[in-house]
Amino acid sequence: MPESSVDLRKGLRGLGLWLAAGLVFSVLIVSGTIEKVRPSPRTLWVKGYAELPVRADMASWSTWLTCRGTRLAETYAILNAQQQIVETFLQTSGCSKAEIRWTPVNVTTYYRRTDKGIATSEVEGYSLLQTVQVESADVERVERLAVASSRLIEQGIEINSAPPAYFVSTLDSHKIELLGAATRNALERANQLATNSQSRVGRLCSANQGVFQITPRHSTETSDSGTYDTGSIDKTIKAVVTVEFALEP
Repeated sequence: MPESSVDLRKGLRGLGLWLAAGLVFSVLIVSGTIEKVRPSPRTLWVKGYAELPVRADMASWSTWLTCRGTRLAETYAILNAQQQIVETFLQTSGCSKAEIRWTPVNVTTYYRRTDKGIATSEVEGYSLLQTVQVESADVERVERLAVASSRLIEQGIEINSAPPAYFVSTLDSHKIELLGAATRNALERANQLATNSQSRVGRLCSANQGVFQITPRHSTETSDSGTYDTGSIDKTIKAVVTVEFALEP
């Protein structure tokens, strides 16, 4: 091979090495520049907590009247008489007519069955059911009423009652108040953590609202989907927020 060709090939090889080295160097310079221009942000995630004791200001209580008989008209007359007794009981207990609501009568017809259990078209009897619901802002009176309703059974009236349900009508305004308190609590926690790490809390980056827990007073009950206790008059509303703050040196 001619000497000139050997020298040319050596020169091209050297040039290639220089170009490769230059490319690597350029990448390092560019990478360093980007790293200085866009530093990774330092953030801090904290949870804020707040709770508020509340008292229910609305109560609802329901009871069912049941009558059975072989003749529909006679059975309905018995139910109507019992309805008047219950109405009187509610009004003498302090309920106004506006607080009492009766539902339409539900009629169930029973047909005679053969010895083999096959239903026939012959009517055997009727079962009538009617619900009365009381809604009042006097939650203590509704509580007393539910307990005293057992006296109706002594008069031969077949009733089945549900426990009273107690609600807070101002719940939405309380939720807004608690969110503010929980966010302030999160900031206090963030400031404490930042001070210990010789940093300073900066701007708010993001915030996530957790579910509200409305539990009986002093209860530790929680649920991932939130809870709303209706069985107690005195309750506690609990709120949790997850907040992300920027950390500054």
